[in-house]
Amino acid sequence: MPPMLIVRGKTPKCVYGYNCAEAPADTIWTFQERALMNEEIAEHWFRSVFLKNCGPERPQLLLLDDHGSHKSLTLLELAQQENIFILAFPPHTTHFLQALDRSVFFPFNKHYNRLCSEFRASAPCNLINKWTFSGIFRQAWEHGVTRENIISGFRGCGIFPLNPNSIPESAFLPSIPFDKSIAESISTSTATSATRVCMLARCSRCCGCGDVRAWRQ
Repeated sequence: MPPMLIVRGKTPKCVYGYNCAEAPADTIWTFQERALMNEEIAEHWFRSVFLKNCGPERPQLLLLDDHGSHKSLTLLELAQQENIFILAFPPHTTHFLQALDRSVFFPFNKHYNRLCSEFRASAPCNLINKWTFSGIFRQAWEHGVTRENIISGFRGCGIFPLNPNSIPESAFLPSIPFDKSIAESISTSTATSATRVCMLARCSRCCGCGDVRAWRQ
């Protein structure tokens, strides 16, 4: 499937500064004020990218993370109409369950960073900007988002072929903070607060500035 690139801006004009022709084939360009995913963009991706490239087989299963933009009523109703089931991963589990996190994003990011470094080192005037970004992104995309990496990710997560044993038992253990008793947590919190008060008082005595911001940092 082609990528969807979200750029920062308020109108379609914000896309004009990018060299769209150098991006991967069939890339979808869109914009958002802070370049963030939202419900409208998620629905746009589902219609313009997923449905056009997922093939005619039905039913299908679409695995997504738990981001709020993936839960809009419009998106869920559209998926139901298309006989596509959407399954959202529980919070804080994508490092074990999301195939792209396991085998695609790391080689993609690593190759992108290397290409940026080589491009900037090749000439003093070379800059990573809106115009040069697309070509570098395309090369990293072609290197990281491959059929082999994607298949490896699904196999590593135990999604396909199904293998529940691919997730280690340690993944089901509670977080470290929950291993402490309530008494230990209260004691640690009290000691930390006392230390902060002492540090603040010490700052006030030594110079009289009472710089709370510097202390908090």
